[in-house]
Amino acid sequence: MKKPSLIPSIIGVLTLLIASFNAISAEYITPSFVRAEVLSGFAGIVLILITIILTDIEPNKPSNKEFSDKQFLILSSSLDTTYKEELKWGSKLFLTATSAISILIYWKGTTLLKRGIVNEKNFVPGNICNQAIRNKKVISIVKTDLFPGKIEFDTIKENLPSVIIAPIDNTGVIILGGANERCFTKSDEIWLVGWSERLNILLSEY
Repeated sequence: MKKPSLIPSIIGVLTLLIASFNAISAEYITPSFVRAEVLSGFAGIVLILITIILTDIEPNKPSNKEFSDKQFLILSSSLDTTYKEELKWGSKLFLTATSAISILIYWKGTTLLKRGIVNEKNFVPGNICNQAIRNKKVISIVKTDLFPGKIEFDTIKENLPSVIIAPIDNTGVIILGGANERCFTKSDEIWLVGWSERLNILLSEY
């Protein structure tokens, strides 16, 4: 919680404590005294609620995990120059314009591209990727720690905080690995779907 948000909460708690102490130590209880106690208690609760509202409006953003790894560009040698340029162009955009640190393109049993902070392990699609291909729908995992099946992404980069998987028709996937949890936006998903549709047309001609 940020320090400015704590101020109303501290004042609210102090107000309630003072009102409680005042009520306990009072010798005489009068209607006006009761009204004052109710108002002070109400004021303390309101101040605490303000803290909660401020925290909801300005939540702490998760900090990026620090990756000391070098960045790589791995392209399939079977691709012609035209296709290589398309993959290099699109992957560069996602790595520079979004929170992605890794990108992989898998098509018809072959890894066409690995770029960003990646390893050299052989990628094999698992249950999550196969589900995206089967249903032809994007799967966004905002926190991979909650998914036991996240191990299938370790062949891209170990312990990726978040991923988006976009199917390329029923023949492959594009996978983005995020720099932190919940780092991808709806716009990122829309752009990724658009590029996957473009790649489906382009690669189908190959």
